[in-house]
Amino acid sequence: MVKTIQVRDISVYELKEKSGLPVIKDTDYFREGTENLLALTDGEKQAIAFASVSAPGKLGNCCG
Repeated sequence: MVKTIQVRDISVYELKEKSGLPVIKDTDYFREGTENLLALTDGEKQAIAFASVSAPGKLGNCCG
């Protein structure tokens, strides 16, 4: 059974140790998230532009 816990209840170290999941550093491991992406619609571009103006610096370098 799956148990959901609060992030504040576990450290990253404990999470790594308890889950037994390996750390994947290979940038090609999750290719499906970066391949064959659809182009942004005009509405999506406007939303990004609005967010960039509304919260400058909060989006980092993700959106150009």
